[in-house]
Amino acid sequence: MKNFITPINVVRGQEPRCYVDLLGTTIKQIELTNKYHFKTTYLLQYDAFIKEEYQNLFLQENPLIEVGIWFELCAPLIKEVGLNWRGREGFDWDHYLDVDNLLGYEKEYRTKIIDAVFDKFKSIFGYYPKVLGTWVIDEDSLSYIVNKYHIVAYYTCREQLGTDGITLFGGYYNQGYYPSKNNLLCPSDVKNGIPVPTFRLLGCDPIYQYDFQLFNSNLDVCTLEPVKWPIGDNKYSQIGGHNKNWISWYFDNLFNLGFGISFNYAQVGQENSFGYERFYEGLIEQYDQIKELLKNKKVTVVHASELGEWFRNNFDDSPTCSQIALQDYEGKDIKSIWYYNKNYRINLFAKEKNLWFRDLHIFDENFLSRYKSNMVITENSINYDNVTIMNGLLWSDKNDLAGIYFCDDKLNKIVIDKLDYKEENKSGIINILTKDNNHISIQLNQDNVLIESSKPFALFYSYHQLDDEQKIQILDEHQVNFYKRDFKYSLNLDRGMIQDKYILSEENKIYLKI
Repeated sequence: MKNFITPINVVRGQEPRCYVDLLGTTIKQIELTNKYHFKTTYLLQYDAFIKEEYQNLFLQENPLIEVGIWFELCAPLIKEVGLNWRGREGFDWDHYLDVDNLLGYEKEYRTKIIDAVFDKFKSIFGYYPKVLGTWVIDEDSLSYIVNKYHIVAYYTCREQLGTDGITLFGGYYNQGYYPSKNNLLCPSDVKNGIPVPTFRLLGCDPIYQYDFQLFNSNLDVCTLEPVKWPIGDNKYSQIGGHNKNWISWYFDNLFNLGFGISFNYAQVGQENSFGYERFYEGLIEQYDQIKELLKNKKVTVVHASELGEWFRNNFDDSPTCSQIALQDYEGKDIKSIWYYNKNYRINLFAKEKNLWFRDLHIFDENFLSRYKSNMVITENSINYDNVTIMNGLLWSDKNDLAGIYFCDDKLNKIVIDKLDYKEENKSGIINILTKDNNHISIQLNQDNVLIESSKPFALFYSYHQLDDEQKIQILDEHQVNFYKRDFKYSLNLDRGMIQDKYILSEENKIYLKI
């Protein structure tokens, strides 16, 4: 299995919200690139690469540096294609999504904007870029870019719910996939989908990031980003990519334990608009730890395009992946097992000796994103998702966590004594010993989940409240129908019987066909 790290820095040419030394920050980042001798990709926004001071930095020949496009819109670009800039007064770059993102513009203008960006880039650098990054893009625009400009890698936003107006919730938790032509967040393959390797940015904590917002009302970021996040009274969050212990824990779980199934990957780096003073300590700590990983031959540091080319040469289908944490970074007995492939994603979670499936999403390419109708957004909100069997964030209250809980034959939640995890071929296998000496085996396979036990057991389907788009209908004792935005899908049991909110084992087995 391969382990990759891609240093990627986003370069903006302006920050109207507050003063930041953008150019000075970028110069410092380049100095780190040269000092550590790490291949690094710099994704430049239009308002940066049209400026001579940034051209002077990136037109110099440096084999460590790769230059690509960061695709957010700004006043010079919009005016270049003959449109009116709709940003707030004094904001020549406005992060509000109806101004900043292609989805805020009619479809006939999107290709003109794309062409203007790529043609201007080529006129300056002499070539079209291999790499594109942006928080989110509509499927038709990405297809147009891939087909016309032949990018080899696309980098998109992490798993999140509503941060800066963007929701991408229910897709691959990390690593990479080929996006569907119908839904950017749904995996597909080279033949039927958009044939560009697509990677998640920023490195989510596999334990806390998922439902961090439930318990932290003033903070929703728990990622590898090296920036310090303020939490009031000159205090900063201690979890995330500026904390030495957290960084070590994150890299150890990702690269040293041998899990991941197909490959493992982390993106490191930061947007220059945060300012060097806020993130340099965390970034240097990450680079020092990466240096040790390289020394021990645990990782390969590559340009963003190299990862895309490697992915395309090795996978014609969205690969099976996992992200595993068998304890929390403070040594608490919390375990999180993420497993995902072209068909579904699932998260098995253990805390305080209880065990449950915290998340289960199905990937169905017939489920259209909200934006396949060529809708134009008019507010600061974009929402990409997939069809849901269990949503441990949206369906939870902090005192009533949604999940599919493991119970004994008396319908009491099981108490774990021991949990082991291993990977064979493309499967994740979990072996559990309970306090009452029950042995449970869970096999996460390509299109099914098989649970076997030495004693009768049950699964308890629990939620605080469904979101407005979701409906559930128990059809019979072996099938549940779900409806999301009137799209119908099912969960079928080859073994197990449905009784109200419980799935009872048959012959000590439950077999979920996905």
